[in-house]
Amino acid sequence: MRCVAGRVCTTASARLAAAGLEPPAARLAFAHALAWLGVAGGASVLPAWVRHQHPAVGPLLRDLRDTPCDDPACAWCRTAFSATHWLRESFGFDAFRPRPAAPDGGSLQQRIVEAGLAGRPALAVLPTGGGKSLCFQVPALARHQRTGALTVVVLPLQALMKDQVDNFRSKTGRLAAAAALYGALTLPERGAVMDRVRQGDVALLYVSPEQLRNPSVVRTIEQREIGAWVFDEAHCLSKWGHDFRPDYLYTARFIAELAERQCTPPPPVTCLTATAKHEVVEEIRSHIRDRLGQELDLYAGGAERSNLTFAVESSMSGRAERRPAPWSTPPPGAAPRSCGTR
Repeated sequence: MRCVAGRVCTTASARLAAAGLEPPAARLAFAHALAWLGVAGGASVLPAWVRHQHPAVGPLLRDLRDTPCDDPACAWCRTAFSATHWLRESFGFDAFRPRPAAPDGGSLQQRIVEAGLAGRPALAVLPTGGGKSLCFQVPALARHQRTGALTVVVLPLQALMKDQVDNFRSKTGRLAAAAALYGALTLPERGAVMDRVRQGDVALLYVSPEQLRNPSVVRTIEQREIGAWVFDEAHCLSKWGHDFRPDYLYTARFIAELAERQCTPPPPVTCLTATAKHEVVEEIRSHIRDRLGQELDLYAGGAERSNLTFAVESSMSGRAERRPAPWSTPPPGAAPRSCGTR
């Protein structure tokens, strides 16, 4: 394995015994894995036919490149699974947000990213503006680099998808790594996105839950190895969410059925939301546990919004009145004012 030194885990490489490669099928799987390792990284993905005809290739590559070891001398694992390395590499930041803090006093945002890098299912409750998107975008880019895997993000609104893709591209400079499939795309635009997904250029694919019933979307996703599923605005998985979007109930079933067709366990699920009461948190965790057999570790950042100020004034006349602003110097940012109309 000297030809791929520094590109695989040294501990996993050392475990490869010659005796295990004696059967012809094992040797062929090893040859396919070795050939892909020569071009691994970036937009290079293992072809679907290789994964289908030689199912041993996938687990072999995951063992070599996607399973961290504890050896401090392993250059691959110390870099490929480092949250700060990928933060700097992807977004140019040297450190994660210090607030909200994790129970150990460190950055909660960093702990969520570390869970994603290690493939642990998670449920994160972070306030608006707390950097939720980065919590799944950093691990998604790392997975794509390590194994070419695709991360699928389920979002309820087209505007949110476009906003996240645009922000991701502007902050990382990676124009091809994120894409979205939604109803407002023209047929040529939709076809171009699907081609990029199939070819391996896309690391993050945003979809609405309804898109998972579209045969062309399903066929496109099936061409890729799925590294993780992400539910942003995860409160939509709770009862009040799927009451008006029934297809949210279908997503977990789709994930399980796709994993069965691809002959793999269901990929890890990450759920994120800005606000969730205890009952909603438990409903989300129960939903994923019952349908996918995954226990979501909870990362609770609280509901404090230090960047927002609220003030309530009564109107004695019973109708809307003009009132002076409650500050002498307008603060930076938006300042919406609302009043009752009844």
